[in-house]
Amino acid sequence: MKVGNLRSRHSSGTPYFAGPWVGEFGWELCCWQAWLRGRARRGDRIIACSRPGHEALYEDFAIDFVPFVPPPGEANGYSREGVTADSFRHLVPKGAGWLNPSAGVGHILKGGCPYVPDQTYIRFGQDATAMEFEVIMHARDRRGPTKSPRNWHTESWSDLVRLLPPQWHIAWIGSREESIALKGVDLRGIPLLGLMNRLRAAHLVVGPSSGPIHLAALCGVSHVVWSGNRRDRIRYRELWNPFEAKHKLLAGWQPEAKDVYRAIRAMVPDESWCASSSVASTTTKHIR
Repeated sequence: MKVGNLRSRHSSGTPYFAGPWVGEFGWELCCWQAWLRGRARRGDRIIACSRPGHEALYEDFAIDFVPFVPPPGEANGYSREGVTADSFRHLVPKGAGWLNPSAGVGHILKGGCPYVPDQTYIRFGQDATAMEFEVIMHARDRRGPTKSPRNWHTESWSDLVRLLPPQWHIAWIGSREESIALKGVDLRGIPLLGLMNRLRAAHLVVGPSSGPIHLAALCGVSHVVWSGNRRDRIRYRELWNPFEAKHKLLAGWQPEAKDVYRAIRAMVPDESWCASSSVASTTTKHIR
């Protein structure tokens, strides 16, 4: 991030230390970074603090970025196990206000789903000159009492790969610690900016409801997703899909591989189908 250039565009306004973000990646995408961008465009000077490598979410508006590795514990929404609202007060620079995600953000509920008004989204990633992959998969393999049951069985991923046309180009994304990769290109662990660009070069992204699937939505890329959370219906249809990316949501955390395959084929009826024709052309959207 070229901090000097960013500061020159934001020479006035109140400085706010925003973070550190220690919560879930999907919530950072859909309930935090776009809210901060909206504040920046209304004159606030934002110092963003999040995981190393997440600069790409903030570099278009933040005056500075502070990398921060979250402490151990399971992330849940805005916060993390063992973290209190005052855990990181010592990080706030003197003279700056504090936008503290661990204390919560003023969200409302729509259809039972958390929703933050006054967010300003940008479509992440660069336009692809050519499609690189028919399908990008996120085979989540997280551990923890609430997360493990949401992992799709490895056998199911194997069954799905066997059902796909053999000539298809497949890639796998996610962290190396919390996802698996089978046949295809292993993109796990690549920098976030590079991930955004690779998503834009795919026809379709597939996986259980997770941060990488929400990132696909913010890149405007079509996706097949499944979830046992009924609130995800309105998330993927409206609240966390600002660019109205085409999607198919299957119910339950353990769908049959054949049902996921059918959803993929319905989304990609022709192997020459171009992902860019199915997403909104808008690159910036303000949500109230």
